[in-house]
Amino acid sequence: MKKFLLIALLTILAIGATEQNGVSQSKTMLLSEYFTDIEGDLPDGWEIMNDCTGNPRWMIQETNYAGGEPWELYVTYNPQFVGKAQMVTPTVDLTGLTEVAVSFKQYLSVFSNSIKIGIATTSDNGNTWNVGWTHDYTQDTKETVTQIISTPDLGNPSVRFGLYIQGDSYNFTDWFFDNIEIFTVDNYDVAMEQILGDKIVASGNLPVSFDLYNFGSETVTSVDATYEIGDVIVEETIPTNIEMFERKTVTFEKMTKLMPGSYFLNVTVTKVNGHDDVNPSNNSLSKTIDVTLGSAHRTPCIEQNTSSTSIPCTYVNPDMLIFEQNNAGRYTYIKYHQWYPSPGDPYFTGEVTTRFNFYNSDGAPQFYLDGVDKKFNGITQTMFENACNTPAFADVKGSFNVNGTTINVKTDVTSYINLPKNTVLYVVVNEKVTHNNTGTNGETSFPHVMMKFLDDAEGNPISLNAGESATFEFDYDMSLTFVEEMEDLEVVAFIQNKDSKAIYNSCYLYEYTDEFPYAIENLNIEYNSIDNQLIAKWNEPAEGSPLGYNIYLDNTLVEECSTNLAYSFQSIEDYYVVGVEAVYQNGMISIRKNVGTYGDGPMLTNEVEIDDNIYPNPADNIVNVSVTNLESVSIYNILGELIENLNSKNENLVINTTNYKSGLYIIISKTKDNNVFSKKIIVKH
Repeated sequence: MKKFLLIALLTILAIGATEQNGVSQSKTMLLSEYFTDIEGDLPDGWEIMNDCTGNPRWMIQETNYAGGEPWELYVTYNPQFVGKAQMVTPTVDLTGLTEVAVSFKQYLSVFSNSIKIGIATTSDNGNTWNVGWTHDYTQDTKETVTQIISTPDLGNPSVRFGLYIQGDSYNFTDWFFDNIEIFTVDNYDVAMEQILGDKIVASGNLPVSFDLYNFGSETVTSVDATYEIGDVIVEETIPTNIEMFERKTVTFEKMTKLMPGSYFLNVTVTKVNGHDDVNPSNNSLSKTIDVTLGSAHRTPCIEQNTSSTSIPCTYVNPDMLIFEQNNAGRYTYIKYHQWYPSPGDPYFTGEVTTRFNFYNSDGAPQFYLDGVDKKFNGITQTMFENACNTPAFADVKGSFNVNGTTINVKTDVTSYINLPKNTVLYVVVNEKVTHNNTGTNGETSFPHVMMKFLDDAEGNPISLNAGESATFEFDYDMSLTFVEEMEDLEVVAFIQNKDSKAIYNSCYLYEYTDEFPYAIENLNIEYNSIDNQLIAKWNEPAEGSPLGYNIYLDNTLVEECSTNLAYSFQSIEDYYVVGVEAVYQNGMISIRKNVGTYGDGPMLTNEVEIDDNIYPNPADNIVNVSVTNLESVSIYNILGELIENLNSKNENLVINTTNYKSGLYIIISKTKDNNVFSKKIIVKH
């Protein structure tokens, strides 16, 4: 089923350009429309010209499916039409020109068969149209289209361009497009499209790459580029090979190792083949990067709107069964059986509506991968691999058992970032396969059917700083649901931000067991100055009997199922993250606890454990430091960010923690005789 989308606001941005002495000083922009900063109808001069049977629904909405900034223009399949639906630009003066380039970003969602899009021109206000370019699409496509247009209309003072979609509209779902430009082509003109990589990354070496599009007529063989992050500036001449109207990824050779914290990354292209770019306005991009306290293995979460009364679901469900067979054990899956088409799925519940509204869904089948809308055609292997390769900055594990009709669930959660507000834990009980909700679409069995959210579909709020953990427990009588067999349940736990919709991680809980994968306790790192070694130490879990421990150094597994309670390694660089997870029988693994070294080197040492040296602990508004020959004190948060650096004139120092956030801090005390001590304190307000 498909659902109409609402009309929203729309905007325009116009850019001019000039020539001096016959030499192009910048790219001559003849028309530019980005659909930003305007309220009301179409921008001035834009017009819908529909040459078809039906009434195509053109809209502006606050999305960016095409890849630009919100807002964007699009046309949807419904009401159904046959023929050409066309959006026409204002008039453009092309006097003296025999060819121009037309560029736009697009996302085209193909439903079945093929659909044609094209560019046409007219110099008599639509009485005669000359086609400049067409292409038939048979699958979903997100791209920047750039084409040289040379039609009989070129050279006239009043030319209009039509972007059109042609065929039976039932063959596509939506066509979104944005960043429409008409311009002359110069020799050297590149545009940075995006800085690659996530906005949240694990600590360690940061690779810097960006996508570069060549709008110029000359093949780009090298670019001079610079990136700045923190106090680091990297300048390189990077070889490449980008033909006209081609896009490639460009990567700096030098990486920068980052400790946890927030950074501003700026990337600029300064030269193209050693020449100045004629349009430098699009040669620089910036982004904020948050570096975390390590990462964990990611299990992507698939959610699907479906129904036993929906015929379109039968088109994609067989492909998803093959997908599951090819990726067993690598995903979690939840299906929400909907109330439509009439009479609706017999296993529909109000919690399904809550999730439908949460995503502002369009219909069924509709897929979400880690909270990202993937539309109607299922999850491809490429989509899935990209999700698997995205670091996870939280971890979730747990187990469940069933007593009679009551399910008992226990879940551990840990985070390597300060979780944003409105982050929740969802715990979902599915039945692995149902049969009694057979409807009208011909399907007779249904996998991963959502039966119940624990406690409900609004989720369970989580408030964790980096390095902190929490445990959740639930009991529920499943006889109150549509469950068919109590021996056929699975439980999905996933962590999601309700504002951004991003899912940080998910897992299937270990099933039908009284055992629980308890995590280690009191993980810390000490520094042995004699051997220049760092030593990670931890305590056994408070409960349970693990077989051993998986140990990670900078997110790489270095020891598997070790029976030791410590791990030593040579201190060479400034910053390390050690992670440890407990391993149990039957393949059960706990959440991974992470801890990092702090400061400009291996500053953590054996802690001063005498209570009256640093007190009180926990603290509220002040912390007293009383250390012989005290010279200075540095305070770091759990991410390793320096909060405060204080000098001492005597052996006693008072730290004002009134403005500190509640949480764990590291106090590094340096003495005048070059001894260094560390102690953890907790601030509670």
